[in-house]
Amino acid sequence: MIDMHAEAFFPKDLTDRQIARRQSIVSAADSLLLEKGYEGASMKAVARLANVTEKTLYNIYGSKADLFGQVFRLRTRQTYEAARSEAPKGGLKFLEALVAQIARSSLELPDAAKQGIQFALARPDFMFEDEEAQNLVNRAFADLVADIKGTEFNEISGSIWRFRAGILSGLIFWSNGMLANEELRSYLELQLHETLITILPPARAARHLRRSKICLAELGIRHENRASAGA
Repeated sequence: MIDMHAEAFFPKDLTDRQIARRQSIVSAADSLLLEKGYEGASMKAVARLANVTEKTLYNIYGSKADLFGQVFRLRTRQTYEAARSEAPKGGLKFLEALVAQIARSSLELPDAAKQGIQFALARPDFMFEDEEAQNLVNRAFADLVADIKGTEFNEISGSIWRFRAGILSGLIFWSNGMLANEELRSYLELQLHETLITILPPARAARHLRRSKICLAELGIRHENRASAGA
């Protein structure tokens, strides 16, 4: 279930009553997502569970896709906030905590996570990250290069995009059965370390080169074990 302070995740110009109503709707949609899946969760059922009329529901969220897109974004934001709580100073610690949290939250509720991934794949313009979640990642990378002489944030924007794409690709592979549960975290960690290798000076990148080799070895061993078990 989504568990967060509603006022932090909805427009700040809403009244307390409006925020409470939206939180009730999102919680109802999240409950039905876990119980029935995206296809089985109807707007009528959401309205009934949230104790609002269907007209009110559609006035706030124009479509089922808009509502459940909000649910998936809030789930993502919750994962990012958990990482921030674990590593409040940001930087590398935050990025490492974020990778661990993404893997953990995906494996704790795999059906909901996989439905979110399939939802996004069917809508190329959909973004899991809201603005604050994007800023958390951007600031963490900016912290990493802040003391590297001659390096500006815009110079590493491509590397940040690569990190995001790598995380998403890992989740897609996992949702399609190409990565086993026990392989997911190693794959996501590999995306982080390979990204850091491209932006950090050699002395600082050496640690991440070693870690990437360890992740590759772990993935290779697990793949071999899966192949042997299936033989």
